[in-house]
Amino acid sequence: RIQNYRNLKPANIDTSIFTGPQDRDGSSTTLDFISFTYPFRMGKLKIVPQISYQRSISFDLATRTNDVVQIETTPDYKQTGTFTENDKFTGGIDTVTFSVGTRILDRVNIGISGNLIMNGFTGRRARTFSAEKTLTSSPGDTISIQTISSESLTTDFHGFNFNMGILVDLFRNFKMGIVYKSAASLDLKYKMHISSIHSVDSVEKSKTNFDVDSTTVPLHWPETFGFGFSFRPSDPLTLSIDVTLTRWSKAILKNFTLPDEENPELPVTRDLFFPTLTPIDSPSARRQIDTAQFRSGMEYVIITKNDIFIPLRLGIFTDTQYFKDTTGRKVTFFGITGGAGIKKGRLAVDSAILYEFGNYLKLNNDYAPTFFADLRVYISAIFNF
Repeated sequence: RIQNYRNLKPANIDTSIFTGPQDRDGSSTTLDFISFTYPFRMGKLKIVPQISYQRSISFDLATRTNDVVQIETTPDYKQTGTFTENDKFTGGIDTVTFSVGTRILDRVNIGISGNLIMNGFTGRRARTFSAEKTLTSSPGDTISIQTISSESLTTDFHGFNFNMGILVDLFRNFKMGIVYKSAASLDLKYKMHISSIHSVDSVEKSKTNFDVDSTTVPLHWPETFGFGFSFRPSDPLTLSIDVTLTRWSKAILKNFTLPDEENPELPVTRDLFFPTLTPIDSPSARRQIDTAQFRSGMEYVIITKNDIFIPLRLGIFTDTQYFKDTTGRKVTFFGITGGAGIKKGRLAVDSAILYEFGNYLKLNNDYAPTFFADLRVYISAIFNF
């Protein structure tokens, strides 16, 4: 997984206050999914139980932000500076699933699963801002300013929800699928540490320390609904389209403690949206919103004379985000996927690549959009005993 953000100032913009240019990138590797299933018959019913592990949300990502220049000019002074930030997140929200599926009618397959949601993540951030302020009335009189800060957050999640799915053969070579993932009430514990030192001409002027070791607080995890269709115009070719809707506007973290904006050493407890961590009483333009993903794809399977199966896949999708830009507009990313595999006997190996991209206005003083790009590579294997 490789991720990149970029914000650049157009050359023809002349302003007294500007933040940029900015580049941010990161990469990570993680185990995504593993499962075991053993079908058996109970009378005329074929029962397919499964136990699986999945990293539902991965926080494994190390990012670097460099070359951010802040320039501020007033009639009294001119200030230039540089900013660097290094983030490292490890862990994620994992799901252990116990599921069972069967065919109840000639054309209807159903499945249900129970999901244990667990684990958490640890994040660390280090920031350094250095600037020089030159007085307009005295060009040789320069003041050096530096702020060094560090933040850490450790979380632990526990909860339970269930999924239900139906796959229906509507008619020859045409299928419809529906899935529902229930909402969940998760228990969250976290530890937070924030510290900063502000210096002027190498003399420490202020120092801030903030620590929280929380009791268990509730997190409402949103429900998800999806449906889709597939069509096989010929034996080797399959076409599909589907949509997934998630109610992120209902993902609320209760009683979360943060430092007060006016006095950073004092705690303030608020209800926040998750994962943006914006207050639920924030202006409507910044409120977290529901999301929708639309996907369309195709698969063509090549069969050789030696009974080797080679599937080739291609897809496109749109991905509405759970946050709005600074103007209050919805943010939508776009993506393309491709994949190939090989199946011989009991072993099937697949690979896939996903590229997602988009842009949006992130801050009120942005003069150009922030560009986002996410590249992911997946490798999987299935072995039939």
